[in-house]
Amino acid sequence: MLTDLSKVPTYDTLGVLERVERFQKRSIKKSSKTEGLKMILSMIDLTTLEGKDTKGKVEQLCYKAMHPHDALPGLPTVAAVCVYPSMVGIAKNALKGSSIHVASVATPFATCAGNGILLTASGDRVLALGSLVPLLLPRSYT
Repeated sequence: MLTDLSKVPTYDTLGVLERVERFQKRSIKKSSKTEGLKMILSMIDLTTLEGKDTKGKVEQLCYKAMHPHDALPGLPTVAAVCVYPSMVGIAKNALKGSSIHVASVATPFATCAGNGILLTASGDRVLALGSLVPLLLPRSYT
């Protein structure tokens, strides 16, 4: 069955191109750029999913999450640190007292290390591990 394209609104191609050209020439104030970059930083998650992660590496990543750049005061922290399920406790302990979330994968990721936790009907145990549990799929699934 074909999609009915008669209900798709029309647009002015020339008008769109002119608007794009105006945006490309427009300069953004330094203060706006700075605030935008700070917002982006606050939405990032730092991730280590090598499969050979150590307690020290996870603790170092958590420190970096809380202190993005010690020479530049006033920078926000990142949103989350993402680790394999076996490292969630270490990350939560290292981030204690901060507003940074801990995320974990619920399936084997990237190299298919096989040490991910499978989602079950109860699912509660997985959600209790970290603050966030994104579903990350290996590239073979996309």
